[in-house]
Amino acid sequence: MKALAIVFLTVLHAAYAATPAPDGGSPVFKVSAIESFALDSPSRDTARAELMDISSGPVIRAWRMETLRQPAETWKFQLRGRSSGPVKRGDTLWARFFLRSSASRNETGEGHATFVFESADERHVKSIDLTFSAGSEWREFCFPFECRSDLAAGEAQISIRAGFRPQVIEVGGIEVFNYGPSVQPADLPRTQVDYPGRELDAAWRMEAEARIEKIRKNDFTLCVVDAAGKPAPGVKIDVRLRRHAFGFGSAVDGSVLLGNGADSERYREVIDRSFSRVVFENELKWQSWESASDGRRALSMEAIEWFRKRGIAMRGHVLLWPSWQYLPESMRRLRGNPVELRRLALERVHGMVSLTRGRFHDWDVVNEPYAHHDLMDVLGGGAMADWFQAAHEADPEVRLFLNDYAGLAAGGMNTRHKDHFEKTVRDLQERYAPIHGIGLQCHFGWSVTPPEAALAELDRWGKLGLEVQLTEFDIDITDEELQADYTRDLLTLAFSHPSVTAIMTWGFWEGRHWRPDAALWRKDWSLKPNGKVWLDLTTRRWWTQAAGVTDAKGGFHLRGFPGDYEVRIGSGPSESVRLDANRSSITFTRP
Repeated sequence: MKALAIVFLTVLHAAYAATPAPDGGSPVFKVSAIESFALDSPSRDTARAELMDISSGPVIRAWRMETLRQPAETWKFQLRGRSSGPVKRGDTLWARFFLRSSASRNETGEGHATFVFESADERHVKSIDLTFSAGSEWREFCFPFECRSDLAAGEAQISIRAGFRPQVIEVGGIEVFNYGPSVQPADLPRTQVDYPGRELDAAWRMEAEARIEKIRKNDFTLCVVDAAGKPAPGVKIDVRLRRHAFGFGSAVDGSVLLGNGADSERYREVIDRSFSRVVFENELKWQSWESASDGRRALSMEAIEWFRKRGIAMRGHVLLWPSWQYLPESMRRLRGNPVELRRLALERVHGMVSLTRGRFHDWDVVNEPYAHHDLMDVLGGGAMADWFQAAHEADPEVRLFLNDYAGLAAGGMNTRHKDHFEKTVRDLQERYAPIHGIGLQCHFGWSVTPPEAALAELDRWGKLGLEVQLTEFDIDITDEELQADYTRDLLTLAFSHPSVTAIMTWGFWEGRHWRPDAALWRKDWSLKPNGKVWLDLTTRRWWTQAAGVTDAKGGFHLRGFPGDYEVRIGSGPSESVRLDANRSSITFTRP
């Protein structure tokens, strides 16, 4: 496929027209503070920046940021300025800045910049993280957002990140106002955003629907015979899909699942009727598992059994998140002892997979090796292949994945990260490691990846010959219409791609979600627009239900989605059967 233009946010008004700051706000960051920005830059041969006077346009002074070579992360080339006013969790903030690009070497000719408002401490709690694009003319960007931390003056920072592919951008007019908790973000002006391919008659959409019909459905034949084994014509038959074979799933919390009270009861009901696969968000991570009490571990195993009894497939996350930050203290104390580190890592992998043998459909063996590689730095690159082999030996049937956030999120703009991810996969294959799949996390903010660009990314990963899963999908924005439309489009695109075997949201209920704005259900269990899209697609449009009578040969033919079905013959009881490519024909004896 030819190179596709990647557009983050398309401004609906082409010409610059300044939007006045709404009345009633108190300054958190003033335009004049632009001179106080500090610069983070990897090196002069990678990036450089300078503060310039601007002779015409909407700003008087602006930072000129030139990326010569893409750094390892976008935040490794950034400007940082501290807040001048206090903010509290729940306050509505409104930001505005201006951006233009005088030189860019990407497909669109536009430059990119990420605006971040976060705590200035080591936690870096982010209230907003948006990536914008602009051409040679100044563009104004204004947007409200909710503050996620209590921060005194100077404890919040505004970051402008430019660590993308080679480009030159200019940014100025940066200001942030606080409107307190009584004003809602929806009440303040916002730069209208869109993405190419959102329109309902877009060509990609029709092509995707055709692929879904072709690759996601199978022809099934249900045969009915009498007690003597002869075909039984004219027998009423009712066929209903009960649970998809495709992995439409979500991250879950075991304590909420097995808790008491109305919320836990509703939590279980929603999971049982809305998802065909689940993944524990935190329980099985090494730090969590090692620090958990025996009772807590027993609770996790009870939750696993709850899913198994209901035929809900499970994926494990994660065997090794290989940085000191996410390894247990017992591993951090052994930094200078590679022999013992190797032994304990293999013991963790083999022991955890053995414990869950026969229960899980797949496991993330390694998580985020590009950003978290401390263990590989000590043990060498071949250690990762050994971990995959240990997992395979513990359970030869479980599917083994490498999981990372390169690929689809933020337009897949971090080419170095993607190239590293592909190189890591190919290295594992060359070492004959039993790797079966690639996990693409897919955490989106406002910078959604247009469908055709996302398709190009899926094609890239599909060429590696492994199955692909969207493992941690969410869209953390407050524009619920945009959120719902992109949920619709990414699900449609991914379900239509032959390499994709699962789409997992990283949580579904606002009451237990790491990014509450991204949830499908609100805290009161009312369904959000993106939740309606999820249910409409996964339990209605991509669903199979048929009824009729058997033909002269006792057969009933249908074309449907593979999965677990309930079949009722005549007035008899329903029978649970699995219908898929491996079992497309089944015979029933008429009661």
